[in-house]
Amino acid sequence: MAGAVAYILEKFALVMAERVIRKCAFTKRPISPQDRSSVVYGLGELDENGRYTGKKTIVSVCGSIRQSGLADWLLHVESKNIR
Repeated sequence: MAGAVAYILEKFALVMAERVIRKCAFTKRPISPQDRSSVVYGLGELDENGRYTGKKTIVSVCGSIRQSGLADWLLHVESKNIR
């Protein structure tokens, strides 16, 4: 019985180790799984002709930033920092 419990705990630890915790790009706080208003944006990189280069940056935004109305402005600032 003890071997079965140890096996289950080991499998659980592996699953938890593989879990990726999202962080808000602006507050640097972890985003809770219960935060239903959080979003993930993919910002594509463009060349000098305005064509997509195939590179993108993933930006996670928590619900509190979106509710405060600052998300659009912060995304604009973040897109300027990518260059």
